[in-house]
This record gives sequence, structure tokens and C-alpha cells, in this order.
Amino acid sequence: EDGTLAFSSDSPLASAAAVSGDDGTLSSVMQSAKEKGYRVFLYMSCFKDNEAARKSQEESARTGNKIIWLDNGNVRWLSAYSEAAREYLISSIKKLSSLSPDEIILSNISFPAEGKTELLSYDKSSGTKTEMLEGFIADAKTAAGNIALSAVYENYNKSCVAESGQTPELFSAFERLYFASAGTKFRNGADNAGELFGENEIIVMSPASDEDEFVIKK
Repeated sequence: EDGTLAFSSDSPLASAAAVSGDDGTLSSVMQSAKEKGYRVFLYMSCFKDNEAARKSQEESARTGNKIIWLDNGNVRWLSAYSEAAREYLISSIKKLSSLSPDEIILSNISFPAEGKTELLSYDKSSGTKTEMLEGFIADAKTAAGNIALSAVYENYNKSCVAESGQTPELFSAFERLYFASAGTKFRNGADNAGELFGENEIIVMSPASDEDEFVIKK
């Protein structure tokens, strides 16, 4: 979410923000994990991207008077209406796929849904928010190739759908769905995600389970 990458990218947005990482380091870590018997999932935040949005402000979520917008955590977002932003993310997914992980997990496939969203302004001539995300998800699946592609579904509070563009129907296209649990870190989790997707299994993603607990749909 801070925008830094654990792999190299020749995308103009990555170059402008100077966020590329080192392929060799990531590959070495992945190989070491696999040799120890672990499955390797690569996790990537999509439109919530503080650095690329800061350095390429025309591709960011902005106010009506073109000022770059910050969410409640003072983080910038790329706009899903930006073709350059979508291309940047799709090229990143292609790169992750080329590293042959067991799964790729994408988060923040969304428009901003928290903070002073009433200030945001978009040129919606290309379609609705949901339609823009639908096109992005289709391209992401193509970019992932034969690698399992999953996603975190953050905004299942019904009041956030109009802002985020996320719907359960869109996200049913993924291999798995991860749900941010209701908690202090995830302010949008007030509604019961189980009502949307049926029986679920709780997966604790880190020792700080009160902050990083996810629900997984197989």
C-alpha cells in the first residue's frame, strides 16, 4: 500500500516513483520458502498506492479542483479510471505470474470508500465505477495466466458499495476470496460477509489476529 515493489518494473509509473525492487532477492526468498515446504502466495495492493499516485498525480484519485486526495490514513490512491494506472497494475500482475507463485492475492481493487470521498471527482464517460473494476479484473485474470488469482474483498458493508464500486458478483470471478474481518483496522467490515458468500473458514494471517484476520472462501 505504500507503493514500493519487491520486484523490478519498467512501467513509467514505477520509474517516476522509483519504487522498483530486486527480482533476485524476491526469487531467492521464494525458492527458500518452497524448499522448506511452504506454498508461496504473492500479495499486491492495487489502486491504494501511495507512491505512484504521489508521483503521477494525473493518474491518481483527485478532487474536483484536481488536488490529490488522501484517505483517512493519509494514503493516496490511483484511479481505476486511469488507463496508465490500470496498465501499471496489469504489468505488475504479469511480472508476479512469471515468478511462478502458488497464488497471487490482490487487495484494494476498489475506488476509495473511506475518508472525505464526497470531495472526489471522476470523469465517468468510460463507464460506472463497477464497470471499470470489472474490466480491470478481466485483464488481471488474463495477466495471471495459469496462476491462481485471488482477491481481498474489503467493502462488504453495503453503505460502501457506491463509493468503492465493489460488488459480490464482481469478486466471484476470483479463485478465492479473502475478507477483511470487522475490527479496528477494517472499518468497513460492519456487515456479515458470510451472508454474501455462505460458509467460511477463519484464517489468521499474522500473530496480531485482532488486526490481520481474514475469512477465506474456498
